[in-house]
Amino acid sequence: MKAETERFRGIFPALITPYRRDGSINEDSLRRLVSRCLDRGVSGFYVCGSTGEAFMLSSDERKQILEIVIDENSGRGTIIAHVGCIGTDGSIELAVHARGAGADAISSVPPFYYGFTVDEIVSHYRAVTHAADMPMILYNFPANAGVSLTPALVRRLRGEDRRIVGLKHTSMNLYDLEQMLRIDDDFVVLAGHDEVLLGALSMGARGAVGSTYNIMPELYVEMIKRLESGDLAGAQEIQQRVNSFIRLMSPGTGIPQIKAALELVGIECNGCRRPMAALAPSQRSGIEKALKEIGIPLGA
Repeated sequence: MKAETERFRGIFPALITPYRRDGSINEDSLRRLVSRCLDRGVSGFYVCGSTGEAFMLSSDERKQILEIVIDENSGRGTIIAHVGCIGTDGSIELAVHARGAGADAISSVPPFYYGFTVDEIVSHYRAVTHAADMPMILYNFPANAGVSLTPALVRRLRGEDRRIVGLKHTSMNLYDLEQMLRIDDDFVVLAGHDEVLLGALSMGARGAVGSTYNIMPELYVEMIKRLESGDLAGAQEIQQRVNSFIRLMSPGTGIPQIKAALELVGIECNGCRRPMAALAPSQRSGIEKALKEIGIPLGA
């Protein structure tokens, strides 16, 4: 992997979006979250993705969030700005802003809902990448987007534009992940499902973007270190520990559970945008118990 893609190694929290009680963006909490994660060894951030409730935010809010994160990050980590929209023009607007704001790369889920053709999807990525003129990380999330970025399609996109440098693979299909890694030596594949991170790493992924990294990034950083040092049993033990929390995230998106956990460690979030429902008291107590068992200090 060349030097320019080395910056995409490691753990990248898919940042949540904290709110104030009136529903506006909570800048203080967002800054605290960024600093907390950096202090625990993350390599950077994935901003305004699915975990960040991107599709329930306005374009202005997405721009505001990215600017806050870039400012608080202060060059310490790599910033990947998710600019995905259902329409190409909306993605271009966010992509051009991301470059001007100082992001290191952009990322985009494929256009969804209307059943776009392969050629239309290729045209979308071509236009957004050209407009931004910066590294693009494709975002493969077939379960939610209803569109699968297959190894053949990704190979075509990479072949047409070398600024398409990688893929966020949010899929349980680790065979496809391994096939993506074969596209070429400089193509970055970031694992996207926290609960099978160890499997993705063992297949060859060098980095990962995940939602529970907001809460316990130090455990995932340690997992990578243990695997790279040959301590497979130690890495397995960490995967089992984090999965004890991940089990509490179903059914639903899991975002309300992540935000409840963050409030327990001292980051005010004030829930999610509707129609995501508030958690029941029993769910909150289960989250608190799980964090204590995993060893995450509360109120820190």
